[in-house]
Amino acid sequence: MFSIFFGVLGSLQLFDLIMPMTLGGPNDSSQTMVTYLYNFGIVRMKVGFGGAVGTVLFIICVVFAFTYKRTFMRDE
Repeated sequence: MFSIFFGVLGSLQLFDLIMPMTLGGPNDSSQTMVTYLYNFGIVRMKVGFGGAVGTVLFIICVVFAFTYKRTFMRDE
């Protein structure tokens, strides 16, 4: 149960393979939320929008964590 949980959360935060290999890919086809946050928050210096993307990513992770715990980890 924990490996699936950490696998999904890790895939939401995938950054270290995408940026060096594809930089977001052709036509942003391999963008993730974290690379999107990096492009807007650091590269384009739109810190407010980058902060908003980071907040949305955090909310998605928290909602997923509580939903996963409620549905799959009832007995523990």
